[in-house]
Amino acid sequence: MNIQTPAPAPTQAFPPMAPERVARFAAAVPGPVPEDGFPLDAIEALERSGLLTAPLPVDQGGCGLGLVPGTMRELLDTLRAAGRIDLAVGRLYEGHCNALQLIHHFGTPEQWTAAAHDAAAGHMFAVWNTQGGRGVDLSDRDGRPVLDGEKTFCSGAGDITRPLITVSAAGQQPRMCLIRAEELPMGFDLTAWKPLGMVASSSGAIRIDDMTIEPADLIGQPGDYHLQPWFSGGAVRFAAVHLGGAEALLDEVVEHLTSRGRDGDPYQVARVGTMAVAVESGRAWLARAAEAADAVFGHGDPAPDAAAEAVHVANMTRTAIERICLDVLEDAVRGIGVAGLLKPHPLERRGGDLTTYLRQPAPDATLAAVGKHVLATRGQRSSGAGA
Repeated sequence: MNIQTPAPAPTQAFPPMAPERVARFAAAVPGPVPEDGFPLDAIEALERSGLLTAPLPVDQGGCGLGLVPGTMRELLDTLRAAGRIDLAVGRLYEGHCNALQLIHHFGTPEQWTAAAHDAAAGHMFAVWNTQGGRGVDLSDRDGRPVLDGEKTFCSGAGDITRPLITVSAAGQQPRMCLIRAEELPMGFDLTAWKPLGMVASSSGAIRIDDMTIEPADLIGQPGDYHLQPWFSGGAVRFAAVHLGGAEALLDEVVEHLTSRGRDGDPYQVARVGTMAVAVESGRAWLARAAEAADAVFGHGDPAPDAAAEAVHVANMTRTAIERICLDVLEDAVRGIGVAGLLKPHPLERRGGDLTTYLRQPAPDATLAAVGKHVLATRGQRSSGAGA
């Protein structure tokens, strides 16, 4: 009897997962990028590795990072890995992920489809929110939106092709607007960008003069950009990049000590232990933040309690990781000494980058928000217990 063996079912091809994409990128960009301008080679490596499309859904060639519930941990691990390689590149990649998340949540299906197509074509996105002077005004001329004004601290100014900027019409809250930078006239000024660190992020100023755009370029409604939990809750993304920078400092200390035969010094051994505990604590914070974020990000209308918890945990995570990074930076300088503060030692570059990048807006207000949340929620539980 001749039994026919059935043909094997065709294997479905799935896009590479995020860790595989990170490994590809790390192989192409093993360490800090040059400080002679925008890191174009590294951004091209992000595209080739598949990281530019990683925030897209799987059916669009991505991993759904930050868009699908259950993917926040993988997103934060990816951002942490990018920061460990180079903080400026990590900063640019975080802005790319942020912009795509905002368009996915607040944009129309047509706007998201166009953005996903652009990301797949190699366009890098960013979020430019910091006001320069009066900011960017939004007006109307014959039914067409018109932009005029300026922004500052725009990472990738002059090279990012899909910046998402905030604009304001008279009497309205800010609104998001997606710019096709290679098609529209914009002025860029990097002359004032002479920072201690993060030079390669090319965070300059932009100028828009009476520029007409399409109505479809406006994303969401006025006030959407500052809605919670997406506004404050998104801080966990840059905190993940920060922690990657701290991990790189630990790497540099270990390499310095072992290469010089000082890895047996008991004081240095203890210092490395202290740094390792701090870094691992940061990873635990990111894991907790991812858990809270997964309850709201990727959900159309999250429950109020879950949204408040996500913001609270994000505020704590951001604050805790800032402290961790500062402590690790101090230990790194103590462990290596003045040699680490001199070019071309890697600590000089990485330490300057981390010191600069840690300066995020409103750290005091963030810590105060943590305290207010604790007082309010614990006060409610105390009142309930006594009833």
